[in-house]
Amino acid sequence: MLVLALLAGCFSPRPEAGAPCGPGSACPTGLVCSPASVTCELVAVDAAVPDDPSVVDMPPPASGRMELDVGAHTFVVPAGVVSLHVKLWAGGGGGGGGNEGQPGDAAGVGGGAGYGEATLAVTPGDTLAVVVGAGGGAGRNENTAINVLSPGGAGGVPGGGDGGDVMPNGWIGPSGGGGGGLSAISSGMQALIVVGGGGGGAGDSSDTGVPRGGVGGAIGGTGDGAITAANGGRGGTATAGGAGGAGTIDGVAGASLRGADAPASQGNGRGAGGGGGGGLFGGGSGSSGNSSDTSGGGGGGSSFCVVPAMLISGIARQAGNAADPDAMGAGTGGARTTAGTGGHAVLTW
Repeated sequence: MLVLALLAGCFSPRPEAGAPCGPGSACPTGLVCSPASVTCELVAVDAAVPDDPSVVDMPPPASGRMELDVGAHTFVVPAGVVSLHVKLWAGGGGGGGGNEGQPGDAAGVGGGAGYGEATLAVTPGDTLAVVVGAGGGAGRNENTAINVLSPGGAGGVPGGGDGGDVMPNGWIGPSGGGGGGLSAISSGMQALIVVGGGGGGAGDSSDTGVPRGGVGGAIGGTGDGAITAANGGRGGTATAGGAGGAGTIDGVAGASLRGADAPASQGNGRGAGGGGGGGLFGGGSGSSGNSSDTSGGGGGGSSFCVVPAMLISGIARQAGNAADPDAMGAGTGGARTTAGTGGHAVLTW
């Protein structure tokens, strides 16, 4: 009888569904003791309770890369992205015309463009405007035709100043190269980063003059002169456009976002000045000749960023940070009678 009593204690009935449970009172196989109701249930009552709303499972941030060439573009910030890394090259200045008897680079070459690199804070869903500047157009060599207009190179869009024409007065002198266009990224009316283009090279009919365009950079470079340094247009600064070059026919000052157009040479075989590069403030245009060959290269444009940034000036014809594999020749100043190359943008997130 004692054995039966012990066995009966070992095999006492377990609670069924809905029966109370807890320490010392386990639920049978297939049932779970719900902490909320303290009863045996097929599915625990608290299993259907929603997760803590304060704990949110976020997807990993989106990542990507976009490369943009000359033109106007839009970029919509993807979901989850709050930081955008940008590399930006502006357009190089166009090369001016020269004397047919000169070596290929003896005439005024275009200035190299500036470069800007920064990490910008962005908001998902925002639309950013991205503008990549074109290279300045090329000037033309002098020739023996009489009383024919010789146009200067067009300024690179946006903001590059036009190179100086040579008016139809006597035999044709060499015309000037156009300034390179600026590159920029903006949000609404707020400019986030602006990079300055290179100045256009001047037309030069002398045997020794090399009136190159000034480079784009944080502060734009000054163009060179065919006769004196004063012939070259000055670069744009952080607060004002560059002054025009001084010569027989003075150049014009640059302005906000705009390089200056160069004045026309009055002919007589004399060269015309180069246009200023676009930028936060554009470069001044070089002077042009008339009775003497006082042509000058255009000044380069200046640059700006809303956050601390790497702003690198061009060097001679080379753009800033030209050795970067992403540059791919962007922003190079043109050789004689050759247009500058356009800018380039690389966005990563």
